[in-house]
Formats: sequence, structure tokens, C-alpha cells
Amino acid sequence: MKTRGILACSFFLAAASAFGQFAHAPGDPEAAEQFKTGVEAYYRGRFAESVLLFERALSRGASDPLALYWLGKSYRKLGYESAATDSWTMVKELVGDSVFLDVQRELLSAEPGNADDPVRLVRMGEIPGKKGRETFFSRPSWIEPDGDGSYWVVAHGSNEIIRIDANGVIVEKLRTLSALDRPFACARSADGSMVVTEFQADRVARFGPGGKFIGYSGDASGPGRLKGPQYVAFDADGSFYVSEAGFARIVKFDPSGAFVQAFGEKTPAYSGLRLPTGVAVIGDRIFVADLARKSLSVFDLFGNYLGEEADGLLGAPEGLRASGVGALLICDGGKLLRYRLADGRLDTLLVAESKGSRFLSASPDGNGNMVLADFDSDRIVLASDPATQFAGYRVEIERVYADAFPMVKADIVVKDREGHPVLGLSGNNFYASERIVKTEQRIDNGRAVNYRTETIVPAAEFAFEGRLDDSPRVEICFLAERSPETEPLSREMRDAIAEIYGALPSSGGKRIVAAGAVPVLSPGGNLRELTLAALGAAVSPRWRFDSGLRLAATSLFGTTGRRAIVLLSSGGINEDAIQSNALYELGTLLSNNDIQLHVVSVTRNAPSKALMYLVERTGGSVQALRRPEGLAVWAAGLQNLPTGRYRIGFLSKGEADFGRAYLPFSVEVYLWKRSGRDETGFFAPIE
Repeated sequence: MKTRGILACSFFLAAASAFGQFAHAPGDPEAAEQFKTGVEAYYRGRFAESVLLFERALSRGASDPLALYWLGKSYRKLGYESAATDSWTMVKELVGDSVFLDVQRELLSAEPGNADDPVRLVRMGEIPGKKGRETFFSRPSWIEPDGDGSYWVVAHGSNEIIRIDANGVIVEKLRTLSALDRPFACARSADGSMVVTEFQADRVARFGPGGKFIGYSGDASGPGRLKGPQYVAFDADGSFYVSEAGFARIVKFDPSGAFVQAFGEKTPAYSGLRLPTGVAVIGDRIFVADLARKSLSVFDLFGNYLGEEADGLLGAPEGLRASGVGALLICDGGKLLRYRLADGRLDTLLVAESKGSRFLSASPDGNGNMVLADFDSDRIVLASDPATQFAGYRVEIERVYADAFPMVKADIVVKDREGHPVLGLSGNNFYASERIVKTEQRIDNGRAVNYRTETIVPAAEFAFEGRLDDSPRVEICFLAERSPETEPLSREMRDAIAEIYGALPSSGGKRIVAAGAVPVLSPGGNLRELTLAALGAAVSPRWRFDSGLRLAATSLFGTTGRRAIVLLSSGGINEDAIQSNALYELGTLLSNNDIQLHVVSVTRNAPSKALMYLVERTGGSVQALRRPEGLAVWAAGLQNLPTGRYRIGFLSKGEADFGRAYLPFSVEVYLWKRSGRDETGFFAPIE
């Protein structure tokens, strides 16, 4: 009996328009199987295999928009963005207008990491200290960012220090053995230690990296006695500097909290600080805001006066914060200013909306927003660059785990438009939905009719599985240059590999590529086996950086930890052996798979411009082989690098058709007026 399919109802049309996945028309069973296997290969990180499978599926003669879309995704992962663009252009020709596809193509063409410093900010929200009769905090005087998108707020009026997460929720309070006595400001050192000034108690409370209280600084008498300590800042060596309202000076303490010296008082060569407020350290210079002088006084690390900055340009300067290595953020009454040290340029980034506002502190959070403490208005203000406020997020469903179907899990990567990881998200920031397709056969006027309905429903039993950045796992591939320049340095290269290897967590995988004329991968083994495989490879003047880097990157595909390639390099990339467009494709390959390139220079040669392009494109670094503090400290820090990866789970309501049905779903991310989404699909296990 001949049957015909009927599109169910008008509701389907409205619901389907909100979903960007495309019609799937595999053409024949063989094409359907190739497509299914290609999707599964993609989720395992075998992108070259998935390209081959999607190409085979499309070669069966069917115009399958969904297979073309997946082909573009696979090309993108391999760094071939022009091929991805071609595939998605063909999809657009088949399906017509698609907002989802337009967004994907726009993201593909956007060059990450090229945003200039904003010359102004716009207010995007606030966190009030009071709501009705309930008080959350009072008189916020300082903001100190944490590494996960949250930040600490010193609440001077309510005698506490609280931590607020990326969503603006108070999640923690800092505890001491006794109550804080009018805390005013805090600062964190490179090792995670924190110091807090207590204005009323005339002391500085010190906390270890884990938040445990360890003691006080400030003597009972003598030159180390404090009177009205306010602002504080660390230098690179762990010493900290405290401004005093009572004695109008700056007091320096060593990393153990012991008094070192006081400076800023009147001398024959300097008229002295009058009302010191904010303190910031940039390199070997200390900048002190003076509320009475309306300028910034500059000292060296030993307290010697060096001169004035922004003289006559400020109104009521208080909190200071270093902004990179060449600028200062200045809270100046109801304004936030940025002062460039190189040319003395002063930009007004933000002006308070109400005359009663008084900003005492400002800091970027981990997600690129500016967080300000409005002391007189009892609130935290959030601001952002207007160019990015409505730009949205880059959301990628990177991997789907369907082995326990109908329970499904997925790894989600969330970044801003500049490619920076979005940190501190929770389950409240995610919304997942499924497109449910059902086919029902009914008898209509004596004939069998297939009714096909499609509806979009919230994902059932949605669960936030956690932040993958909470795991210290690092997946690393060493790339050993086997050139005549590095041949005499095999011993040094071996020692560098051993030092880095020993500093990494045991949970992650380690592998090594010997970049000779024909690069060779050693995918596993102990340290001795890896170093023998790499440094025992033949040296060649025709060594191939490009194919070696691509092989190293491929070895990291499909892994779940932080991904890094460590290149042991003479500084060059043997550019004569590289095609003109290969460098851009290599940068795209690494950035599209969240792989950082770190260079360990084994010679005194500076890295070439081409090599620095790849380092900067991927957010990597350059390390000297003989750095004074060794390589282990740097390598151990790799486990703290943020990636913006999260895991979610849900109970799929889709009909698996014995593992043959493509089951689409989408994930949306929302945070502070910005959002982003991605859509994908998966196959259940074969029954």
C-alpha cells in the first residue's frame, strides 16, 4: 500500500523556526551510515576521518544540508576555514536564510583577540547592598578579582569580606579568628595569599593561599605602627605597601608581614604626601594617589621619590589599580579614569549615573567586565565595553556522550567574541532544549497516513555536571626541533623535558613529536621512553615545523583537559619549507581546538615573528631554557589555565530508532545581558 507523509501542524512550523539544524536527507542507507559514523568520529576528535566520511555521504548524490554543515564543522577543526566557509555557503544555497548559519559564518570570519582597549564603558547592571529591609553588604570599598570569574568585595560598613560569583550571587564570606574591624581594602599576591587592611584596628590581616588566617602586620609602637591603614598593593617579590590616612605615608612590609620601612613623608627634596589613598605597583615603580594634591606621586621600591604623574588632571583620586604594564585605573569621585603612563593620556571610561556615587575601587573580573565599588551608594556597579556588551558569546557543544542513552552528557565551551574563556558559570546560565521528532501511522479515509510531528521542548532532567576547569588535568605534547641548531643541545632539551614533565599533574597524558624531516609521534610511555624517541630522531636541515606542529595538535584532539604544545626551539620555524598560507592555517588549527603553544628557547635566539604570531594567537608564552626560577614553577601553572569548559547532562526524550535516528538538541548560555547558543545532534547506541 502506498503511503504519504503529512506535516503535522502550524505549531511545528513556529517551533522549527527557532531551531537552526537543517534537513537531513542522506539519500540511501549507505549515505546514512557514513553520516552517522562521521558524527561519532567528530565527537572522538577524529576530524580528518569525519571529513572523509561526510564527503563519502555527500558523494552518494543527495543534497544533504546537514551533512554539508557537519563537513564545514570538521574542516574548521582542522584549521581549513576557507573550506568550512565553502561548505556553509553551499548549505545557505540549499536552505535559504538561516540566522543560526549566519552567526556561525560570522564567528568563523571574526579574528579573535584583536579588540582595542575601550575608550569608554557603559553600565550593564548593579548589585545593590540593600533590598527592602534586607542588607547584603554596606559601604563597599574594594574589589579584588578571583581566578574563576568571581571577586571579593571588602564591605567597610558591614565589617566583612564577601565573595560574589559571576552571576552576582554572594557565595562566601572570609573568616578570621576575630571580627574584622572596619576592613577597607585587600590585595592578593602571586601565590594566592591575601592581605586586608583594617582601618579601625590599625592593622593588616594576612591570609594564606587557601584562605586560612595566619596573622597580623603592624607593630604596637615605633615606626611599624599603623594609623588608619587604607589601600594596599603587592610587588612582584611578595612585599606589600599600605597607605595610611593617619601618618600620611606608605608603609612597606616584607612577604612574611614584617615591617621594612615607611616613606612619603616630607624631605628636603619632597614636600611629602598630604592625604595618600590608592596604591599600585607597576614593575619597579610605586604609584600613590594623593587626594589633597590631586595627583599621583611616584616612588621606587625603596621609597625614593621619583616625581609626579597626572598633576592637575585629577579631582578626587582614590583607588588605583595597574591596568597591564603601561596604564592605571583611577577611581576619581564619580568617575573611572584610565591614565596611560607612556603619553600621559587620561581617558574617562565611566561616569556615575547619580551625583551621590563615589567609586573607591574598580577591577576587571575574569570575564572582561569592569566591577566598581560605589561606596556612598552602597552598591556594586558592572560595566562593559559597548562594542562587546551585545556581541554575545561563542558557544560550542564540543563533545556529546550518549553511551548511557537516554542519559546524555555534553561538554560545552563558552568564550566571548575575542576568544577569552567565560568563567564562573553555573547551571542557571544554561538552557538546553531538544527537537523531538515523532512519526505516527494513522488510518485516514481507509488509507495509512504517516503523521510526522516535530516539537522543541526543554531538556528533561537537566543537570549541571560542573566546571571542567576545576580539574587540574593537562594534556601536553612536547615538540622537539631536530635541526642542526638544536643538535648540540640534546642534553639541555632532555633536562627541560624532564623538569616540565615532573611538574605536571599525573592525571593528564604526555606525548612527544620529533620534528625532523618526517615528524614522528611517540604517543605514550614513561619519561625515558619519550625523550629517547624524540632526541634519538635524525637531525635534518629540512626539519618540518609545520607538519610537526600539526601532528602534535592532532594528538591532542578529543582530550578533555587543558591542551598545550611545548616547543623546544632554536627560535625559527624553517619558513622556507612552509607554504605561504600554512602559518594562518596552523594558528587557526590551534585556536579552534583550544591548544596553546608554549615555546622553550634552547638557544639565545629570539623567537621569529612567525613563531610569535602563533604564540600570541593561541595565548601561549615564551620561556627561557635557563630562567632563574626554573621551568617547573611555570609548568605547574599550566594546570590553572582557564578554558571555559563545562559539562551538562539531560534525559533525552528523542526516539532513537534503534540507534539510527539523528537526535538534535541545542544549548543556550546567558550571563549579564549577553547570550550565545549552539546546536548539534547525536546518535544513540545501536540496540
